[in-house]
Amino acid sequence: MDFKFVDWCYIIEISFQLAGSLLLIVNFFEDIEKKVMSNYLISQDVFVEGGKITLTKEDLQKYAKPIYMNRISFLYIIVGYIVGIFGEISTENKICMGVTIVVMMLVLIKSGLKGSDVCARHRFQEDVVKEYKASMGIDVDFIEL
Repeated sequence: MDFKFVDWCYIIEISFQLAGSLLLIVNFFEDIEKKVMSNYLISQDVFVEGGKITLTKEDLQKYAKPIYMNRISFLYIIVGYIVGIFGEISTENKICMGVTIVVMMLVLIKSGLKGSDVCARHRFQEDVVKEYKASMGIDVDFIEL
């Protein structure tokens, strides 16, 4: 495996583009019911106590993770296109190039999945308490204290 600079640029380009695309595809092919539940997380298991709504950090993290995954995916695609400006195939060993691309792509996918989880956990480290307003337009259960 004697790759030149342009070979590595090409490998990075294709790997980022494929990893970003596959992460987007994985996110969009989630179970429809699961996706709907996450999109309407705020209306699920929401209780008003003393005029306030408490959103658990666990639910917020689950809701934030796909958002961060999409951001990382788009970043991968952008980086892939920018690096692609400098890359081209200069090696005759296309099988070795293909295997290297697949390995790099898998590493990037794993990093993207882990990164979205870390970002969500970092952003929502505590439960969030908000004042309830009828104009929020969400269904809630009222608890009398």
